[in-house]
Parts: sequence; structure tokens; C-alpha cells
Amino acid sequence: MIEQQPPPEYKINPWKVEFASAETETRYRGHTANTSARYLIRVLYGWILLVATFSYVDYFYNGFGRAFLLSVAGRALVIVIMVLSIYALNKRPSWAANGAAITPLLLFCVMLYPGLYFITPDEWTAWIAAIAMILIVIQYVQVPNRFLYSLAIGLLSAVLNLACLYAVSRPGLTHMLSLLLAFGLPVYAGSTISYRLHMLHRREFEALERAQKENERRKQLEATLKRQAETDPLTGLYNRRRYEELFEQAMAVARATGQPLAVCIIDLDHFKYINDTYGHAAGDLALSHIATVCRRELRESDIVGRLGGEEFLVVLPATSAEDAATVLNRLRTKIEADIIEAAEQSFQLTATFGVTELQPGDKALSDLLVRADKALYRGKHRGRNQVFAYDTRGGKETTTEARKTTT
Repeated sequence: MIEQQPPPEYKINPWKVEFASAETETRYRGHTANTSARYLIRVLYGWILLVATFSYVDYFYNGFGRAFLLSVAGRALVIVIMVLSIYALNKRPSWAANGAAITPLLLFCVMLYPGLYFITPDEWTAWIAAIAMILIVIQYVQVPNRFLYSLAIGLLSAVLNLACLYAVSRPGLTHMLSLLLAFGLPVYAGSTISYRLHMLHRREFEALERAQKENERRKQLEATLKRQAETDPLTGLYNRRRYEELFEQAMAVARATGQPLAVCIIDLDHFKYINDTYGHAAGDLALSHIATVCRRELRESDIVGRLGGEEFLVVLPATSAEDAATVLNRLRTKIEADIIEAAEQSFQLTATFGVTELQPGDKALSDLLVRADKALYRGKHRGRNQVFAYDTRGGKETTTEARKTTT
């Protein structure tokens, strides 16, 4: 089976063992910064304890003398630098991910450590060399750092230790080759493990980001499907299923609080003439324009849906029929004032509004739609382009001249 290649943004430079994309590598370091900083701080506290403890070993083997004082001074300096590194990591966790905090400390320790060969008795040279090999592996495996920095520090440590061993003991060729092999082994093993860990962590980061993107894509798809299931595809307004659900909720609130609730049917005037004269594309544009004006002029709490054809539904919570007629008359004038441009032609729209109000005996939206439809019919009969409100208080309809709000 052919291994699938990662996307370009997740390709890894095999020499640096970092993402080839600087942007992706920056995101990775930002993602790992806090975790790496916390882990590195714990490591440094452990090192401080070990460095301080080994002062006793120096005293045990060297006694209280020049060698002991030099080793203590060196250890004290290392501890001070470690404390400063901890402070820096607390202030800037990003330094843990880019090696800015730990690399100078490691370089200082690497250059300071070989001095032990010159102040410790010859019989402990092998012991110092063995610890140096262990420290090389530890800095590869235990210390979070950039791969090339770790590799350079490991090689530098091996070279300095070999040079100091040669200067102290002047080993023969065979012995020197053995030492070279002995120090080469921890460098090879440590760098191999470090390489694998860096690769693994970045592949994990890639998998995490791709999973997050897929999850986001699924959420967007779900939102799109939900929107498509709840809205009219042409106008983007609520479809019947959704506006009936929202009306039931608004009616429940109105019943519980005693507030009024108004319902209106909007019907475009002479819609067939628009389709026949300017084309169906112009008709669709007219319907979309009505939806845009409704969304722009009405409140967010108002419910606007498409009943079908050229008819629209508006539900106005906490609004009486009289107040709704005033609001909708402003909406009517906005619709009338706008000029629709379609296929190098322009035309204007008018609409007729039929309004009613929730009554104690109403059980469903259909009860109000019957009265709103009657009011709409009256408005059409009286000349269109007007708001006609069903007089719910008297149980009758009355009207005035067209182009004026009527009740």
C-alpha cells in the first residue's frame, strides 16, 4: 500500500525535523509552549536538587580543598543559571518550545562539566566519563529542545569530553578509539530517539489539527443542513416547518405573560405582471428584495417566513394589531420607495398587508392566518398597497382609503 503523503503545510523537513512551513511550525510551538515549559521547569527543579546533592560527593572524594571549592563554585553558578531559566520560562513559556531558555544553559553546562577531569583524582576519571555519557542521553530524551540544537549540544559534549580525557590521560590509539566509540554510542542513540520523538509529536499535532478542521467542517455542514431544512432556498426566510415552531414558542410566551402577539400576511401586488413583463428572474429578485427589506427593517425578535408564492408571514411578539399596523406601514413605504434593477430594466414594488392579533380562542397559527388572510383580501379589494388590520376587539374589519394604514 502506498503511504499517503501529508498536505504541503504538514510536510516535515527531515534534517531539521520541523515543519517545512514556518506558519505550521509556529502554530506547533505555540501549541506545545505551555506544556513544554511546565515539564522543563520540573526537570530544572530536579537538576537543581541533583547538582546540590553532588556537592557532598565532591567533598567525600576531594576533601575540603581547592578542588572542592572550585566544584562548589561551578555548581552554585549552574544553580543560579537554572533558577534564572525557571524565572524566564514562567514569564515566557514560548522559550521552552524554541530552545531560547534551555540551550544556553545546556551549552554552559557542557563547557563547564569537562573541567571536573582536571580537579578530580585520576581514579575517578572513568566515573566522570560515564556520567557524561548518561548526561548526553538525558539531554536528548528528557529535555524538550529543537532537534538540531540537541544534536549540536550532544556532539559538542562528546568532543569536549574526549579532548579533556586525552589531555588528562593521554590514552593510546586503541584506547582512544574505544572512547570515541563509547561517546559516539550515546550521541547516536540519543539523537535517534530525539529524532523519533520530534517526528511523533509533529505527526500528533498534524492529526490533531486535521481532526479539528474536520470537526469544524462537520459543524459547518450540520449548520448548513439545518439552515437548509429551516429556510426557504430563494429568500433565506424561515420555511413553514420552522416558522410554525417559532410561532408556537411566541404564542406560549404571550399566553404566559399576557402580552399581545400580532400576525401579518404580506402579498406582493401584481406579481404575475412582474413575471410576465420582466421575466421570472426579476420575479425571484423581487421576492428576495422583500425578504431583505423585512430583515433590515424588522426586529431580531420578529419572525419572518415565506408562506409560498409571493406571500410572506410576519409574527411580531409583544405587539398589538394596532402597533403592528404602524410598524408595517413603515415597512410598506420602504418597499414602495425602493427601485429594483433587473436585466437593464427597473421597476418598483408594492405590497398589501393583512394583520390580526392573537385571541383567547386561538389554538394554532392557522386560526390567525384565516383572519389575516381576510384582512389581506380586504386590502386587495380596496386598492392594494396598504396595511389592513382585522379589528379583533370588535370582531369586524374596517378600512380607510388605499395607501394608508387601515383598521
